Amino acid sequence: MSEIGKLINEAIDKAQEFAGEMVEANNKIIDQVQEVAPKLADSAAEKTKEMITRTADAVPGAIDGAKDATKAAVDTASKIGNTMADATKDVATHSGEAMKAAAEKTADVFKNAAEARKQDAAAVDDGDNGIAVDE
Repeated sequence: MSEIGKLINEAIDKAQEFAGEMVEANNKIIDQVQEVAPKLADSAAEKTKEMITRTADAVPGAIDGAKDATKAAVDTASKIGNTMADATKDVATHSGEAMKAAAEKTADVFKNAAEARKQDAAAVDDGDNGIAVDE
């Protein structure tokens, strides 16, 4: 295999390796978000339950206000969860697009380098290399 072919294969291998690492990193981010989100939601729910219990015991008339506050807290927690999921999805999407663009640019660079080498080789074969040769 020619040197340029080896270089191209190495570049492709490196790009594929990089892409795999990016996918792994994105998967870890997603896993961490999925791992942490339920714990946060459970903690928020537990604290909300405690707040409701204390309010009900201390001020019976405040229960309706606590229900509204709880509903608002649950709505806010839901919005935060959705925002986190959307952000994680966007990170994964943009990372994938960036990896694809980087791989395409790398391929173009090597393609252009190969074409230049091919033209150099053709110029040498044609004897049009600018070097005077005594025959």
